[in-house]
Amino acid sequence: MRRLLFSLLLIACISMQPNVVQAQQTQVAQSIPLKVNKIYKGKSIKVDDGDTFTFLSKSKTPYKIRLDGIDAPEKGMPYAKKAKEYLAALLLCQDIEIRIVSIDRYGRYIAKVSCAHKDLSLVMLEAGYAWHYKQYNQEASLATAAEKARQQQTGLWQEKAPLAPWTVRAYRRAGYSDLEFQKLRKQNSPEIRRFIEAI
Repeated sequence: MRRLLFSLLLIACISMQPNVVQAQQTQVAQSIPLKVNKIYKGKSIKVDDGDTFTFLSKSKTPYKIRLDGIDAPEKGMPYAKKAKEYLAALLLCQDIEIRIVSIDRYGRYIAKVSCAHKDLSLVMLEAGYAWHYKQYNQEASLATAAEKARQQQTGLWQEKAPLAPWTVRAYRRAGYSDLEFQKLRKQNSPEIRRFIEAI
């Protein structure tokens, strides 16, 4: 009986070994940083929202990537789901190219992302599924695309008074729920004026 149990335990350990080795290799691979201004090719394996996705490099290493120059609607806000779906459709292209711009405080790589020779930040702005993140990017082409989408009421700009993602993040961090904030906003409460920024 003891021999049988020992044999089963040995088989289990042996069968688990490749997975352990693979996990260790993946962990080591993930610790290899991408270099700023260098171009990498690969594909998307997961889309988090309208401006962030997981990029799988040619070396089969996953990296969290945020599109440079744009800020998409936060989860739970109008057009958040549509923005995510639109970016996911764009990323179906299997020939994705990224150029690293910087790394944000959350450890995500900020990158210029192109697919089929199209700048995806620009495409998202033209479709009205993101704001131009002017605090971190002053590109004229992105500013023009964002303003054009706004004037033509494309995408999220069909909303009467859409809230910028950075405003949503700010009031959520301060402890306001979406419902509370919208109620106070309708009342034009001075309590929340500090969160409202020009769009």
